[in-house]
Amino acid sequence: MGLAGLPVLAVQGRWVRRKTPRLPEASGEWRGCSGRANVAHNLYLLGESTIAGVGVDVMHKALAGQLANALSGESGSKVSWQALGKNGLKCADTTSELLPSFRQAQKDAAANLVVIALGVNDTTGLTSLNAWQRQLVHMLEEIRSVTDCPIVFAAIPPVHLFSALSQPLSTVLGARARLLDKALKDVAKAHSQVFHMDTVFSFQPDYLASDGYHPSEKGYRLWGEQLARQIHAAGLLERSEVQDDLIGG
Repeated sequence: MGLAGLPVLAVQGRWVRRKTPRLPEASGEWRGCSGRANVAHNLYLLGESTIAGVGVDVMHKALAGQLANALSGESGSKVSWQALGKNGLKCADTTSELLPSFRQAQKDAAANLVVIALGVNDTTGLTSLNAWQRQLVHMLEEIRSVTDCPIVFAAIPPVHLFSALSQPLSTVLGARARLLDKALKDVAKAHSQVFHMDTVFSFQPDYLASDGYHPSEKGYRLWGEQLARQIHAAGLLERSEVQDDLIGG
């Protein structure tokens, strides 16, 4: 779409914001433990609304809890987890909004694995490709200052399939999401112990919450299961030492 189409996109964007219900972040504890094995690992999740559990009522139904459950099942280990997320967060905000809490948490329970879910707000907020790449690298440098554990970037979700978005806005934002996700993959390849993991499954309407924008409990479960299978296949938990000091312990 050329410049002539920009007014249409602007009108659609305002209409979507007005009509889409603003769902709250998940309530309850933002940390927990899955599994009862003697071998234990600490999982931290950082990111935007999907890490904050928007779309479900409590955190164990969101990506954090679902991924921990699936990882425990795949690995046979106990997985202690903590979610550090914020609705509306962009990559540029992570240094001030999330990383201070992450650094503090490492003093009590060192990470075995960090999973990051970002990119939808940078897609809709029109973050430039250069700024996105620069901000990702800066975020990785900040994380690496406190841990050398494996880091996983979850692929940016298929924005073009969000039912809250109509054409041509969904097509344009979908293309932007794929562009940013390609850059996300390139940044991961350029850094040691950093991985990009796709999620590929046949999309169904009930994978989305009532707002047509965030995952439902079912969507979060399928996402978590796919990530867990890839993480286990890559042996990422096994690369880190078993923890005596667990999140919330």
